[in-house]
Amino acid sequence: MAAVFGALNGTTSNPAGGCDIGVPFSKSGTGWQCFILYNWKVGSDYALQFSRLSPDIEGDNWWQATILDHSTNSTTVIGSMLAPSYFGLLGSESSTWDEYSTAATCNVADTSVIFSSPYQLNAAGNHAPMKALLTYGNATCTDSNVQYLGGGAYQVDTGANVNRTTAKQTWLWTQEPSIVSEKYNKIPEFSIIDPTIILMVTISFSSTLRECGNRRKRRKM
Repeated sequence: MAAVFGALNGTTSNPAGGCDIGVPFSKSGTGWQCFILYNWKVGSDYALQFSRLSPDIEGDNWWQATILDHSTNSTTVIGSMLAPSYFGLLGSESSTWDEYSTAATCNVADTSVIFSSPYQLNAAGNHAPMKALLTYGNATCTDSNVQYLGGGAYQVDTGANVNRTTAKQTWLWTQEPSIVSEKYNKIPEFSIIDPTIILMVTISFSSTLRECGNRRKRRKM
């Protein structure tokens, strides 16, 4: 699923998904979300991307969320969302998280994913986050953990058999890492999959533009 806080419109041509208006984003108000059913394959590498498209006749900007499957070199469109022109471009803060959105218990299937090579294209070129702060959700479940692998890559584990070894509010890194080695050069890499897990890509904007709201990790560009 991809979502934009305060978006004006959302659309997708993917028959396996749809877009909704008036999505509640906690204190951030409402917006648009687009979602698709996607068959993540265990052990495969994917890249998640959010890119600006051409503006409409009013000068507002369309942004498109996609998934690139490196094993087939094919791209799947999640959807496109229209942001007001005054939102500007992507800003200096971003967040990523994953969650079991339908789970009613802490006893869920074990799932593991590696995120790597986070970067944003700006006037200075492609840059990884200068620092990254780990957070966890507000639920009482503690069956999730994040392990830093170096070079901007980190592994997220969750499930009934997972023990938390990295405390919340831990800085994973505090200076911009060199883009990771070949071992971790694509995002995300799923090793175990449960059909109830949701991978969320959420973007928020302001006059200078902010990117994403977070449960797992906050990154500072």
